[in-house]
Amino acid sequence: MAEEEDIISTLPDAILCHILSFLETNYADATSVLSKRWNHLWRSVHTLRFITQVTDHNSNHDFIDFVYSVLLSRDPALPIKTFHLEVTFHPTKSAAMTYPRILEKMMT
Repeated sequence: MAEEEDIISTLPDAILCHILSFLETNYADATSVLSKRWNHLWRSVHTLRFITQVTDHNSNHDFIDFVYSVLLSRDPALPIKTFHLEVTFHPTKSAAMTYPRILEKMMT
């Protein structure tokens, strides 16, 4: 069987970044393991899409850390043209009982 040509690797970085811009940022970040060329490519994407479901304080904290690390890892010379943030809160039973108490303390 003849070896197939890797057509995607022949594309310029600008086109690859455009393709990555259609992915959620965590998936674009995951492409960094594909090869050395892809290692930092996701950091030049002009569109950031963060979508998550938060179930408790820990998952919220992890998500905030991820967003923060992405923003710090980006090339500061490249503008962010689109920033999409979607957080859905689906509390676990213990979180559902904790958050009202936190809000109550904040109000007093």
